[in-house]
Amino acid sequence: MKILVASPKGGVGKSAVSVQIFCPWLAARSQQKVNYIVCDKVNGSFYEQVDNGLFTTRVIRGDENALDAITSCRNCVVDVGGNYSYLNLIKALKEQMVLRAFDVIALPLKSDLDDADSAKSAYNEIRAEVKDGTRFIWFLVGSDPEGSGDSLTGDFIDFFGDEPVQGYAYVKGGVNGVMRVLPEKDRNWLAFPPSHLEAVAKRYAMPICELAKKDISKEIAKLESLMANPDADPKEIKALRHFIYVFKRARRYTDDTLMPIYRRLDEICKGIK
Repeated sequence: MKILVASPKGGVGKSAVSVQIFCPWLAARSQQKVNYIVCDKVNGSFYEQVDNGLFTTRVIRGDENALDAITSCRNCVVDVGGNYSYLNLIKALKEQMVLRAFDVIALPLKSDLDDADSAKSAYNEIRAEVKDGTRFIWFLVGSDPEGSGDSLTGDFIDFFGDEPVQGYAYVKGGVNGVMRVLPEKDRNWLAFPPSHLEAVAKRYAMPICELAKKDISKEIAKLESLMANPDADPKEIKALRHFIYVFKRARRYTDDTLMPIYRRLDEICKGIK
């Protein structure tokens, strides 16, 4: 499977969507290591040169090299940098008809009007170039999946407009949002709230869902032993407590946020080989 994560606008969460969602999901689905290809003429990637068992990162700054990497891989997530990098690579992909190779197009956006316009612009540019059966998925980055329908559609009014969304209430004001002008088959969307845990996960060069699998039983036993010792160093106890808290929090975030997203991706991408 080939997945393209793209937006003309920088800072909308493309890398977070790629690393925290698509790379681990695709690795689990295919039972194969994923090629994480970062196409950015200006910026690199924190995960550059990383090979963590789930994915191998390759940062590419030339369009021709990117085309070669994309066409030669079978299991990849392609993260396209914003602005100049996006404009040039998408143009090259269109000219060489490589967009037809992608099975999934992911379009991340945040809640302001510029993001909605940028995501819609990317959709309109890419839609006519892909093959039948390509899935489009919109990622609402920074939204709360546990929030009410009103708060979700309210935050992303420029995306949803006044269209009723999966049973949620209408948004007042008659805004002509992106969602209401899309074909029904392209209306797949997912709420994705990034976590501060991503900074911790980067230290281990792995996604949060892998961080959550770490066995911390020895650390818990050590903390219990220290707490039973009246002469134990309070600073060591505090540091160990924080360490355990972070990893438990990673498990909660994985269970409550990431796993539902992975299950929804399974539904959306059913039938893709």
